[in-house]
Amino acid sequence: MLTPVPVFPEMRAQLRTYHSIPSLQARQDPNAYKQLQDAPRLKSILKGASEDSDQPNTIEKIRLSPLPRTNPVNLIFVLQQYAPKISELHFYPPRDFFDLVMRSTLSSRSRARAFLWLIWWYLESDFSEDAALHNPFGPGQVGEGTEGLPLKVPPFEHLTEEQATAENLDTEEEIAYGEMKRRERKRKQSSAHWLRFHKLMDVVQVYSRRTRQLLHR
Repeated sequence: MLTPVPVFPEMRAQLRTYHSIPSLQARQDPNAYKQLQDAPRLKSILKGASEDSDQPNTIEKIRLSPLPRTNPVNLIFVLQQYAPKISELHFYPPRDFFDLVMRSTLSSRSRARAFLWLIWWYLESDFSEDAALHNPFGPGQVGEGTEGLPLKVPPFEHLTEEQATAENLDTEEEIAYGEMKRRERKRKQSSAHWLRFHKLMDVVQVYSRRTRQLLHR
């Protein structure tokens, strides 16, 4: 999220928007207003979700807060801030909280399930054994550091490097869409180049006429 990613062929300034999944912008009305923002604005929007009210800023404060304890955005910020503690309590070594995002050799489905398990646990549960076993995203597991409670996230599905690569292959439709946009971008670049060239030539002609007028005075 450090750099805006332009994904529109026109490359206009107002269309320089960030989107982690550009394919979600497919088949949109090209004249419609784009609600997506670039990275700095996205960060401000996310932080703004916690500014209107006093939100708990530690895991312990979240646990002691009445429902609704906090909002999902603030919870994610707190979870990453306390990642070592979350990893120790909810993950079997060598897995940790950041594997939910960084470890491509764990299936996307099992990582998403573990992430949602954590979100539900801290937002909706009463932190009881029954809640851990009846989490809508799967029963928790007993492990070291849980004091006999099923507080570990559901098991991950491990993938080989080849399986991880195959899991995220572009479809034929996506490849065709990308190629179409590449050609469109090339055409617009070419058109923009000739437009700038003609404008430059107009300026040159104006200055040439003025120069000739000055010389003949």
